[in-house]
Amino acid sequence: MSDQLISQALLAWEHFLSGAGFGEPARAAAQKRGWIDQDGRPTTDGRRLIEALIEQKEQRSVFRNLI
Repeated sequence: MSDQLISQALLAWEHFLSGAGFGEPARAAAQKRGWIDQDGRPTTDGRRLIEALIEQKEQRSVFRNLI
């Protein structure tokens, strides 16, 4: 999965969790959580989160539309 796709998935997940608007509000919140860096690239923690969500994708329907 490319950095861009991971970043998009992280922003979608942040939006799902907090209801933060798309764009800058979700980006700022994801940065605060340590999921993306100042340039919008996924951090190690962000990558681990997406990997964990992908593993759950087949298990739980809540994750299927996000990743």
